Amino acid sequence: MCDVAFISQELGLVGNPEEAIAILSSKSKFRTLQKQIGLFAPKVGNGFSFPVIIKPDMNSGTRGTTVANNEAEVEAAVESCEKISRNGKAIVEEYIPIDPETVIEGEIFINKGQILWDGLFRSIRSKAAPMIPMTYVFPLAEERVDELKAALEAAFQAAGVVHGEYNIEACFVNSEPFIIEINPRQGGNDLPRYVQEHCGIDYYRLLVTTSVGDDGYWNSLREFERGNNRITHHMLYPKENGRFKGVWISDEIKGRVSRTQINVGIGDRAEVAEDGSASIGYVDLVFEDSIEQIDISRRLEDLIRSEIGED
Repeated sequence: MCDVAFISQELGLVGNPEEAIAILSSKSKFRTLQKQIGLFAPKVGNGFSFPVIIKPDMNSGTRGTTVANNEAEVEAAVESCEKISRNGKAIVEEYIPIDPETVIEGEIFINKGQILWDGLFRSIRSKAAPMIPMTYVFPLAEERVDELKAALEAAFQAAGVVHGEYNIEACFVNSEPFIIEINPRQGGNDLPRYVQEHCGIDYYRLLVTTSVGDDGYWNSLREFERGNNRITHHMLYPKENGRFKGVWISDEIKGRVSRTQINVGIGDRAEVAEDGSASIGYVDLVFEDSIEQIDISRRLEDLIRSEIGED
């Protein structure tokens, strides 16, 4: 992404300053920025108690992210993270406990410094692997979302970001908005498509048109009547090693299932997921009632299971 920013800057194309993308691409630089502008951020470095969290300084999809409980685990995790980080560095952070049901994620679009907020949604994490996003719930029902928007806007402005689509993860810690990370790219797991299915805005079209200086679609969104479809996008991750046998879906929710995609075959090898790239498929659901949607979305690990047999 820094290369794209450099090229666009040198050729006078629509884009961002190279340093802006460098800040968002590096977890250590982003933590420094948060502290400089007064936003909540975990402590970085050494000198705080266990557990700690170790991450590759430049990577995504929770790849390599590890919680360490002693010095030996820190040493092993740092060595592993340095190998997969794009800049060969690891970051050691204070561990911040996060309720897996309270994470907010989003596809944020910026054009000429103006921010489009329609892509915010809830991201419920797996209880077995709380660092892996698992269940995406549209729309976001969060009373304090304005505080989060203010924090995100401050971070974008301080970094110097003026254009593009960004995948964000955030939550609230001790009543303060905590921006876990801002990724200078679209989110994985087809998230822009689900934003469109939820509210009707085509983020792919936005990215292509504004990147070539065409603001027609962007400007039309001022009068665009948004939808509010209630969608839950549930990723499937193996919880044990073995051979894939199929997916079990409870009768309680079969009437809500709108789409199923399985990316492995019966009998294929399946392994316990270590990061967000290990999904074996997904199940989508639609709802009319917000209370029912939240209740079921919180229980999907029990209502949908990947069946794994012995090798």
